[in-house]
Formats: sequence, structure tokens, C-alpha cells
Amino acid sequence: MLTFSYEPVSKRITRIYGFLTEMMYLVEGDEEVALIDTGSGLGSLKKVVDEILLLHGSQDKSIKVLLTHGHIDHALGAWEFDKIGIPVYMNRVDDYVYRTNSQDSFREAFMPLTDFEGHGVYENEDYIPAAPLEHFHNLTENDSFDLGNVTITAYECPGHTKGSMTFLIKENDGDSYLFTGDAGNGFTFLYQNYSTSVEEYEESLKSLKEKVDGRYNKILISHEKGMEEMGLLEDLIEICEKIKFGKTEEIPFTYNGSSGLIARKPNPECSQGNIVFHKDRIWKKNTVIS
Repeated sequence: MLTFSYEPVSKRITRIYGFLTEMMYLVEGDEEVALIDTGSGLGSLKKVVDEILLLHGSQDKSIKVLLTHGHIDHALGAWEFDKIGIPVYMNRVDDYVYRTNSQDSFREAFMPLTDFEGHGVYENEDYIPAAPLEHFHNLTENDSFDLGNVTITAYECPGHTKGSMTFLIKENDGDSYLFTGDAGNGFTFLYQNYSTSVEEYEESLKSLKEKVDGRYNKILISHEKGMEEMGLLEDLIEICEKIKFGKTEEIPFTYNGSSGLIARKPNPECSQGNIVFHKDRIWKKNTVIS
């Protein structure tokens, strides 16, 4: 059986490591608990959530699940929670993405890419069925969840997917975090057919920055190191500008049968934003919102 590992981010936030490089975050308030993202649907995430809550004396608190978007490595573990009546929220603009990513054939294509070393041995019971999409509650701009001394507010940031959401997590007795998920990080995928154009993504980033500027002091993400530098949004906006006017390095990139261009050479020694884009999807006129 596969086993998750986890570590504290703060006294109220726990980072849980999944099996496709994704990270989930368990946020514990005085009254309620929120799980941000549910991973790839490999292994029992509910079991490790219960373990963490028991360890923290929070096992009797009600839980809600908030999904950043509909991708395989973020939404496919939702069934364990949905089946016992725990509400799952997702921006329904991402319905198309979830439908595609939740198909067994799509999920199985990712299995050979996975290295389970250190997490146990994969068994058939580790494969979690996809939750019915019609059970999901819609998640929209400014939806707010008061957990008791911790508040999570949702903000739309179309780009990576058209339904991508970010969260402002405010601990009344601690730090304030901007959780960007996959909406913005050190290797932001923006080249797929369900992504927005670079031009639209830049508009999303500028809008998000205006709404949250000065309201957080740390940034959490869903992959890589789990955290980014405070200048992430500004960094990504600058890269969008450079892409629009042909001032990037355009390094070829291929992943699981699709390809794009990396805006600048990744630097493992320096945490910085980056974008993988497609030349046919730079300007609004070249994309069709579906």
C-alpha cells in the first residue's frame, strides 16, 4: 500500500506530499478544517488526513475540500471525501478538464511516470475512483471560509486552466499565505489547449495582484519546494511581457506527448517564476474560450 508523508508549514497548516509530485495542504481552524486539493487519487488521502487530525486533536471538526483546479494531480482523490458527505468545492469552469482527467485511460497513462520509491508498493486498492462531477459545489471569486481564527478566501486566476483558483489563507494568530497552487509557480504550464493565452494570463495575474497586494507574507505552491519568493506575481507578469514581445529564451519542452517552450532557463539555485507557453497561444485572438 502507498503511504503519504507530511510536514508542518505552521501550527495550523500541514503540507502532504502526493505521488505525482503534487502537494496538498490541510488547514486547521479552531472550529473547522479545510483540505486544499486531493492529489492524484492514488493511496488513501482520507486516512492520512484522519491521522493528522487525530495527532492534533482535531478529529471531531467538520471538513470541507477546496480544489484549485480539475487536473489529475489535484482533484482525483476527492471521491474518498465526497462518498461520506464531505463537501467538495471546485470552480465549475474546469468541468471539461476534470471530465478528461478523470477518465481511467487518461489516469493510467500517468502511472509509468510515477516513482513510488519511499512510499510503499502500489496495489490495486490504492487506485481511488473518480468522484461524480455533479456532486461538486461551485467555487467562485470571493468565496470565503471561516474555520475559526483562520479564514480562506478564494480568488480566480485563469491561466493554467480557465477555472484555476488561488487562496488567501489568513491565520489570525500567525502568518498570511497566498496559495497559488498551479496558477503560478516556478514552472507554470500555459501551453495546453485548455489554458488561456499569455495575454489573458497576464491580465489574471495583474487582477490577482491588485486584490491581494500587501495582504500576505508567504507564498505556497503545489509542486517543487512548496514555497515561492514574495515577488512571484511580479516575476510572472514580467515574463508574460517578455513572451508577448519575443524576448524569452524559448527552450523546447515536451511532457507526456505535448510540447511547448520554456520562457527562460530554469535555475535550481534561484527560486523564480517561469512559464511554459505555446507560440500559437500568446494573444487573445488565437484562443477560443470553451
